[in-house]
Amino acid sequence: MDREIKFRGKRLDGAGWVYGYYLPLRHDDNSHMHYFIVPLDENTETPDEGLLIEVDSETVSQYTDFKDKNGVEIYEKDIIRINELTFNSSGKLPENLNVVFCYGEFQLFRGKQSLMGLNLLYIKDGEVIGNTTDNPDLLES
Repeated sequence: MDREIKFRGKRLDGAGWVYGYYLPLRHDDNSHMHYFIVPLDENTETPDEGLLIEVDSETVSQYTDFKDKNGVEIYEKDIIRINELTFNSSGKLPENLNVVFCYGEFQLFRGKQSLMGLNLLYIKDGEVIGNTTDNPDLLES
């Protein structure tokens, strides 16, 4: 399976999100870890070599290799509104689900509760409406 492997993280300098390759490095004296993203050049999708941007480790999330109905890349910790599934479902569709890597696949959770195997493959029409870092209130609704 060919899957694009890339990550995002929120910059420690407060300048927003950075997308690229993830690189955790231990401090020289082994006292603590630093977490970096090697950013991708937006035009070529290649690493901007020599540039390391430190990010908050709590915000690091992996690209799922899926896009929503608007072509927006879906990352772990994104919040998704599902409008339609690939199969007929009785009852109301769950609202505002977050993407979690669990048991070897990207699954959809309602808050901290798994939806028992509902994963991104089953979304026919859905859209990213935020993420758990910037918009945690979306999961409370």
